[in-house]
Amino acid sequence: MATINGTTNNNLWTYKLEVNEDSYSIDNNTSNVTVRVYIGRASSRSYIGGSWAGTVVVDGTTHSISGTIPYPTYIDGGAWYQIASTSYTGVLHSGDGSKTIGVSSTMTSSAFTPSYCSASGNVSLTTIPRASEISSVSTVNIGSNPIITVNRKSSSFTHTITYSFGSLSGTVVSKSSNTSITSWTIPSSFYGQIPNSKTGTGTLTITTYNGNTQVGSSNTKSFSVSTNESSCKPTVSGSVVDSNATTKALTQNNSILIAGYSTASVSYSATPKNSASIKTITVNNSSAYSGTSSSVVSGTKTITKFDASTINIVANDSRTYSNTKTLKAGTDYTLVNYIPVTFNGTVTRKSPTEDILLL
Repeated sequence: MATINGTTNNNLWTYKLEVNEDSYSIDNNTSNVTVRVYIGRASSRSYIGGSWAGTVVVDGTTHSISGTIPYPTYIDGGAWYQIASTSYTGVLHSGDGSKTIGVSSTMTSSAFTPSYCSASGNVSLTTIPRASEISSVSTVNIGSNPIITVNRKSSSFTHTITYSFGSLSGTVVSKSSNTSITSWTIPSSFYGQIPNSKTGTGTLTITTYNGNTQVGSSNTKSFSVSTNESSCKPTVSGSVVDSNATTKALTQNNSILIAGYSTASVSYSATPKNSASIKTITVNNSSAYSGTSSSVVSGTKTITKFDASTINIVANDSRTYSNTKTLKAGTDYTLVNYIPVTFNGTVTRKSPTEDILLL
């Protein structure tokens, strides 16, 4: 209960209001308030009596008051006499449950002194528990469980949390009282909403209930998810053979490549993961594929006069994840050096007139 002291036009008399919040409604976000009006004697006993009229205003709503004080009514010094009581129902609080009301009153009388009294002031009402809020959401990889922390305003409340992510939506928890939620797993379907990005942002919506009645308005909180490189980078495979007919005829084995002479035919294959697409494939830094494919990309890249001890097949996807398949000489193919035949010698006639040559 709050007291608002006022003034009168006679300093031997006093005036006050007692404001009481009788009850409040969580469901309606309102309070019921009663204002009692008193006239009092400042000092020494005296009497009063007669008719009077006035108003009480609470939060902008005016109630008229009036009455008759029996004559003579004696009031001791420092004592109070209640002349009126008026109630206000359904005083609406703000969205966060707080409320400060302005309360004022005036009283006039032509039958007794004081002939005019007034009082005004502000009174803070109970902050009514309102809708819960999501305080924080941890950022995790798709397929993992984020920690959702809820600021619950009343222990009797429950909350339903739903999510939206791109075109996807669903329920995280329904009518839960937990303030730390770890049971929700980010669905793998989220990958399809971010095929060209390593991260994505969605929205959680929390709706609060007192029993089956919704409390206040729903609140939202953004959340972020990430993709994991090891789970998302493309798979790459490859092999190499000699496609030069001349060198194959010499080695009789297309897995043997003669340095500087063989033509290496590098077969490659790359498969994207988790809704990504293959963007580029290079073979030893030379472009083998460029485009957008959400399925397996395979082909052959030829390298003439091949003489490399390693072959790097690199695939890049739409999330900029990459993976490399390395073919090594001695493991995946045989690389041999070619030594050209050389001849050193002289040719002369056996004699100046003979047709016999000496080598």
